[in-house]
Amino acid sequence: ENTDDNDVDFPPLLDSDDIAYFFEENDLDGLHWALANVFARSERNPTSHPKQQPLSATLVSRGGGSTYTSEYKLRCDLEQAQHIAEEYQSTDKEKSDLFANVISPMYEAMINQIPPLDQLQRTEGLYPFKPNDLQNGGMSEIYNKALHHTDIDEYVVGSKQQKSIDIVNPNLNVEAIQQQWEGAIPPPDGLPGAPGVVVVDDILTKEALERI
Repeated sequence: ENTDDNDVDFPPLLDSDDIAYFFEENDLDGLHWALANVFARSERNPTSHPKQQPLSATLVSRGGGSTYTSEYKLRCDLEQAQHIAEEYQSTDKEKSDLFANVISPMYEAMINQIPPLDQLQRTEGLYPFKPNDLQNGGMSEIYNKALHHTDIDEYVVGSKQQKSIDIVNPNLNVEAIQQQWEGAIPPPDGLPGAPGVVVVDDILTKEALERI
């Protein structure tokens, strides 16, 4: 992020028109720039930003904030934390210990506090966080926060310099995808297509997929 980016008035979320603009300009770098700056200002970013944006009401209603949760969601997050702890045990001991000894126990403790479903009928199974859960329980620091970022850098062979790996498949035929969307050409499987419907495979490179 550049210092000049702080002067740009970014929205809390990019909508379909914003994304369409960058695709029409074939500007994936610009789209990455915009998404990175939107995320930097998001409440989901554990690093505070001077122009932090609150999550939209739509995202909060879908469970994106720290208002509601569910046992199912907490167990999914716990599985992810345990996976990261195991995955980085030999390559990043500090990160592994954080997820194993700090974050996972906090999720386990929160799961144990969730009432049975028959006691959550009014909220249809959702559990409203209490102030004590968020503050003393520490959930405000970890719940729906992007605590793990995939490393897209790798060392250049024979040096200590790093370079970013290729994320988007260089063989992705964006022009053909656009023509299929418009109905100008049939899809590669030869079956009759329909304008406004297109299936896109292999968007990311193998290296990018391995880091997800």
